[in-house]
Amino acid sequence: MSYIAVTMDDQALREAAALLGTKTKTKTKTDTVNLALRTVVARRRRLGVQPPLELDTQPAMSE
Repeated sequence: MSYIAVTMDDQALREAAALLGTKTKTKTKTDTVNLALRTVVARRRRLGVQPPLELDTQPAMSE
């Protein structure tokens, strides 16, 4: 595991925690971010999506 300090979109983090089920007393922001990363990687592998992925600095949360 690595330690990294990042600035996060609080609304996106709250939505991700709610969708991933990490919004509990025992789960942390770190749990949310790690599960989100694993979920994205697994989904892209399953779909056969190859990099590069264009990054939008303000992704739409309604997608």
